[in-house]
Amino acid sequence: MKKWFVLNMNEKVKRLEFYVVSLFLSFLITVIATTIFATVMFIGEYVNWFYLYLFIGIVAVNVGISLLSAISIIRISSPLLEERKKIVFVDYKAGDEHVHVIPETRFTPANFPENELEIIRLLRAHENKMLQSAIASSLKISKASVSRALDSLERKGVIVKMRKGVTNEIILSS
Repeated sequence: MKKWFVLNMNEKVKRLEFYVVSLFLSFLITVIATTIFATVMFIGEYVNWFYLYLFIGIVAVNVGISLLSAISIIRISSPLLEERKKIVFVDYKAGDEHVHVIPETRFTPANFPENELEIIRLLRAHENKMLQSAIASSLKISKASVSRALDSLERKGVIVKMRKGVTNEIILSS
């Protein structure tokens, strides 16, 4: 039986989830407070100034939280929608020792410079993933050249970079 995983669960996605939950909870608190206040007013009870100001304060704070959460959701989700193309789906079978990135694509020298082709060959030789620092040391070229080549491959959608401590794990996505 196959399971599909998405390897791009990063900090931005976690922060986006936090802001969505924050927006939902602040909206819920505002609705509950308004319902309670309206019920008390409907029953005909006298509401003193303290409780009126308390209600207005609760609603104002939660409307503010809702607005800040909505703004944060918009700011975080815009770049994530652009990065959506970089998500890597993997095929995992129970009992397998390792994870294979799919699908397999042919790379030609017409489409890629030699440095990029060397990186692709190296990644394929190491089960489609490798640390960026290991790539630089294996190819014996400067870290800056490797970084530029990896940026180019990432823009083309060939690889995905995932942060691993002080370096990146490079995963061949196609």
